[in-house]
Amino acid sequence: MVKATFYIPKEYPNSEPIPQDIFNDIKQFLIIEFGGFTILGEATGQWRNPKTGEVAADDSIVFQVGLEKEKVAILKKFLIEMKEKLKQEEIYFELNKETEIEML
Repeated sequence: MVKATFYIPKEYPNSEPIPQDIFNDIKQFLIIEFGGFTILGEATGQWRNPKTGEVAADDSIVFQVGLEKEKVAILKKFLIEMKEKLKQEEIYFELNKETEIEML
């Protein structure tokens, strides 16, 4: 298994809060596809848009999931769809292939 971490913003770019239903959909997807997830907490960060040079700040919810290597493409596809739905330029995604995950 590998470990994936990704950040979902709490607000749309126009500062409107993202509805709880969307977070519930994300959680449901992770349970159905991968058997579970962990919310590591909230994070605040900034990034510079490489196209415009504009700096944006986001408050995000940090998700972590253990999954089989063969299922990474499923998660990436879902996050790309979520990026569009949330009107984001990018979604931070980290994949740690060196982590050995066991359920004890």
